[in-house]
Amino acid sequence: VGVPMFKQVVLDSQTTVSGSGVGSWTTGLGYFRQIDAYVRFSAAGGTTPTIDLFIDTRLDGTNVFNLGHLLQETTNASAGRVVHLTKGATTAADYASFEVDAGAGTIRSLAWGDDLRIRRAIAGTSPSYSYVVTLNCIA
Repeated sequence: VGVPMFKQVVLDSQTTVSGSGVGSWTTGLGYFRQIDAYVRFSAAGGTTPTIDLFIDTRLDGTNVFNLGHLLQETTNASAGRVVHLTKGATTAADYASFEVDAGAGTIRSLAWGDDLRIRRAIAGTSPSYSYVVTLNCIA
């Protein structure tokens, strides 16, 4: 029994979430070299709601680094987006500049650790969103 060549994981799933927050860490993803992150929105509410989704990693179990800003969505209640991540060769010095968030739609070609999570920032008047982030991980 070896390491799987493909793995599908639900990284985050929220129903009518109305505030910014941080998802739980999902472990066991450090082996994979490529990830397709599929974000599917099923509902949006409020006046001019906006959601930003970020994907974070931690290399040592403690220090958190931003891999990218998956998307910024405004009002579209049934949107779907796919974002591709490729694991890059990265030195420890490279991570110093990635403690701040990437700009909207920016994905960084970094090595990621065993753990990944979704972080969200929501704004607007009485905003709410329902969404699922699914990862297709490829060895």
